[in-house]
Amino acid sequence: MNYPTINTGHAHCIPSTFTPPHVFGAEITSINTHLVTNFTAIVPAEQLFNTPTANATNVDFCNVTVSYTHPGQGDNISVTAWLPIDSWNERMEGVGGGGWVAGGPISQLAYPELVTSRSLYDQAVIGKSLIKDFYGRSPKKSYWNGCSQGGRQGMMLAQRYPGLYDGVAAAAPAINWNAFFTAMYWPQLIMNLAGKYPHGCELDTITEAAVSACDGLDGVLDGVISDADTCVFDPFTVVGTVFNCASTNTTMQVSHTAAVVANATWSGPQTSKGNFLWYGPHRGADLSGALTAFGLAGTRCTGDVCVGAPLYLGTEWMALFIERNPDFDLTSISHEQYDEIVYSGRQQFASTIETADPDLSQFKTHGGKILTFHGLADPVIPTRGSEHYYNAVQELDPDIHDFYRLFLAPGVAHCFGGSGGQPHTVLEALVEWVENGTAPETLPVSFTSAKGTTYDQILCPYPQKSVYTLGSDPTLAESYHCV
Repeated sequence: MNYPTINTGHAHCIPSTFTPPHVFGAEITSINTHLVTNFTAIVPAEQLFNTPTANATNVDFCNVTVSYTHPGQGDNISVTAWLPIDSWNERMEGVGGGGWVAGGPISQLAYPELVTSRSLYDQAVIGKSLIKDFYGRSPKKSYWNGCSQGGRQGMMLAQRYPGLYDGVAAAAPAINWNAFFTAMYWPQLIMNLAGKYPHGCELDTITEAAVSACDGLDGVLDGVISDADTCVFDPFTVVGTVFNCASTNTTMQVSHTAAVVANATWSGPQTSKGNFLWYGPHRGADLSGALTAFGLAGTRCTGDVCVGAPLYLGTEWMALFIERNPDFDLTSISHEQYDEIVYSGRQQFASTIETADPDLSQFKTHGGKILTFHGLADPVIPTRGSEHYYNAVQELDPDIHDFYRLFLAPGVAHCFGGSGGQPHTVLEALVEWVENGTAPETLPVSFTSAKGTTYDQILCPYPQKSVYTLGSDPTLAESYHCV
């Protein structure tokens, strides 16, 4: 579908151009505009998740900020839209946030200060209203673009407001919020109960051993575990291994405690009775990253990288939201108390923030498409959470492939980084799917190994896997096919 280019003038970038949007239950408090000229910025692909590097040069746009409140609530929410002056392709893009942050640093549309489903709805309504006032017409197609928290927001929009967006790019979505947030504390609980905290170097050595053991399962030694499901590496086989810890320049041995922590992290949390609670990262995912990816919290740190400190997102969720006590001492809880916290979180917040409803029938009826990727080496949000949700949707709709495709990215960490290739054409493929009906059969990826070799490969839509053709050149994309 080829859209015409719509031009508008600088003179339109004034508050009087815009009619206060109608937002149910809200009161618009202000509409502010700011004309931005000759804007230039380069945003690396790693920070944009679903798109390649953005190179904006001398761009003029109208920066519009709408602020509103809900009378009696004492809140103040702002929605920002960047409206191009020189031309507009008649598309709208909503951009998600990460962690506790609701919106991205570079966005064509909006960052509300809340992460509730209602605020996401308001964001889209306000954005479309501003666009219609500025250009004289509504967007022909609307897209959501996000990862992690932004991925969760995208799934929430598809589930609860199925007619708002035509396409949703939701990478590494935080679908099961309470489950994985409380799971972040699981390795810390194991260490606290044992009273032992292994060095980060020990966990790094175990991770390296796992990658080395499972790297070749796909027939290619590229430093990446591509067939994560068949990786059954046992961390206890590394106990006693002597290695040099670079950060302390000392010789160490991998302890039994380190293997216990590694196994617990990869296996995922269990109840005090040994029952399954939630998934852990795939074996080979960065163990230190699983413990420290979002920063350090607490004081129970020993060793070179303070791995005794859990992710602050997990501790804040448990103490501030579930227990509602900023002084709650998580370091002294028992396994049984941990079970109670997990259960309480589900009871209190599942209906508010979870996005695991598998019924996407209305989104499909509206013609919506979902395209997402999840790194197989993600140490923060377990990849199997995305697989679990996809399978649940497929149970209700065997034709899921017609509107929802999930790509698993070997070696990729949380949203970006890691040793594998991050797909940068997700949003582009989504637009082609929505507007031209061309469903993505593969996504291209490229990465350079630790040995300096560049590999061009492909990702396949789940449950298919990319398989290497033995005897061919492993650095070429044509040497791989989907099975």
